Amino acid sequence: MSQATFHFWWINGRGEEGGGGTHSDRFPYWSFTKTVIAICALKLQEAGSLDLDAPLQGARYTLRQLLNHTAGLPDYRSLLDYHRAVARDEEPWPREKLLERALAQGPVFAPGEGCTTPMSATCWPVITSRPPQARPSRVLSRT
Repeated sequence: MSQATFHFWWINGRGEEGGGGTHSDRFPYWSFTKTVIAICALKLQEAGSLDLDAPLQGARYTLRQLLNHTAGLPDYRSLLDYHRAVARDEEPWPREKLLERALAQGPVFAPGEGCTTPMSATCWPVITSRPPQARPSRVLSRT
């Protein structure tokens, strides 16, 4: 019986990342955390610690627009180089490369002027690379 490799990956509030396992075990964590990210954002907004409608730093779109796919971001899944790299079983692209290539395509529409259907997968790595600044809150703490 072979022993399975346990894979994990984490990112903290300062943007530091770490993990273990081989590159073939890695997965885009945003695919599994969409609901958690949305719930946290809504709880912070409910507590008055986060404004979902404030433009993100250096961007024309808001967190609300990212969450509901109306930010106008292009989808990285349309990148042929990305699909070729996946087909060749290359090491997954770092988030920075993925975003650079995807965002270089330019916006699909002006923020708030449409909806990407199917959803733009680029929204989730953008959210995790540019987390909005929330005011201190106890809403997510145990105490």
